Amino acid sequence: MFVGRKKELKKFHNFYYRKSFQIHAIIGNRNSGKTQFIKEIINGKKCIYFCAHNLSTNELLNHFTQTLFEQYPDYRLSYGEPFKTWTELFNYLAELTLNRKMIIVFDNFDLILNSNSEFLLTIKNIIEEKLLNTQMCLVFLGTKFIDQLESNKKLKIIEYITSIIQLDNLTYNESSLFLTNWTKTDKLYAYGVSGGNPYYLSRLSLYDNFREAIIYELIDDKGLLRNEINNIVKEYVREPGIYNSIIRAISKDSFRQNEIALKINKNTNDVAVYLKKLVDIKIIKKEYPFDSDSYKNVIYRVTDSLLDFWYRFVFDYIELAVIGSAEKIFDKYIESKLSEYYEQYFIEVCDQFLNDEIESDNFIEKYNHHSVWWDYDNPSKRYIIYSNRKSILIAACHFNGSLSNQQEIDELIKVGKKISKGKSIQYILVTNESYEEETIDNLLIYDFQ
Repeated sequence: MFVGRKKELKKFHNFYYRKSFQIHAIIGNRNSGKTQFIKEIINGKKCIYFCAHNLSTNELLNHFTQTLFEQYPDYRLSYGEPFKTWTELFNYLAELTLNRKMIIVFDNFDLILNSNSEFLLTIKNIIEEKLLNTQMCLVFLGTKFIDQLESNKKLKIIEYITSIIQLDNLTYNESSLFLTNWTKTDKLYAYGVSGGNPYYLSRLSLYDNFREAIIYELIDDKGLLRNEINNIVKEYVREPGIYNSIIRAISKDSFRQNEIALKINKNTNDVAVYLKKLVDIKIIKKEYPFDSDSYKNVIYRVTDSLLDFWYRFVFDYIELAVIGSAEKIFDKYIESKLSEYYEQYFIEVCDQFLNDEIESDNFIEKYNHHSVWWDYDNPSKRYIIYSNRKSILIAACHFNGSLSNQQEIDELIKVGKKISKGKSIQYILVTNESYEEETIDNLLIYDFQ
């Protein structure tokens, strides 16, 4: 199922219809929907699709020769030898696209670069010698290859890139399209577990509601999302045990480096190395609160929502799942805690909404800085911040937590007085509960329901 990605599709098609050589780099993390996105792009267009595998250069060229013939039958390919070099392959593709528009896709492009250290030099030479005169539309799909292109100052391949399309996780509104028959609350919970990851959402959408999806996909030992948990960290590191312990500690509200080290019984300096690696592979992120760059205020959060949910709720009870108590785990240990847990993800949904409002010019002020703020003693409670030189917008997001709407407003005003530094303040409360009390002049209330 393909949903969303309107901006990304528009960006691609803004260039595609020009009669010129193009290279589009499509970047996305694991399970970000790159393959579904390229299927949407090539639909109805002339295309040749290659998917790289962990093979030697010769094996890759043999595979690509066979793939090319199956998609574009040509007697020269059927009776001739496989391409022996990348130059031979691209010379042939240049002939095909000299006077015709055609998309040439290289999926898993990172693997091609890893298999041949000379590939970038080869592609640079062939671009300058032949491809610039063609109508070839090269599309590279991968996870991190753009870093290699940008860092190679000598070859300057990045100068030939027509567009870089980053496939981030879907927004809440886009994610909801996977779950058309679910209740709004269940959709919100699903967004909290999936983080907008298209693959996770596609698995959850197979069920009638959130409870069933979590029981059969994540808790049951045969669930595919449960199996996915084992692969997320393994793909990137050699010692998954220590990394998983760190992720678990963060999921259990140990947000700071010293707290994490204490939780897993490791030296703080050793933990710093592991934290950096997890940040680099985008499983966790490092955050500073608004208007502060002090190391003491740094906290870490798990960016992969599935991992976060797993270690907070499921991991401690996996033995019960093996003996057939998956439903008991959800009903006894998860359901009553969902509302409080979801507060941290509701702020992301609210942030998306406010960002759309600001981009649509629904506020008088123009803000040039966007951040979050939390009190040092309570990093779980975060506030959305938009600011400029003279004014600041501070938003609290209230799902179904321990505070009432009025208590949220009282706390919001305290935060404003603490961090505004003389700037004019616009307060906002986004609430999942109805609000009927009187409000103050510089307070806007959005009822999420």
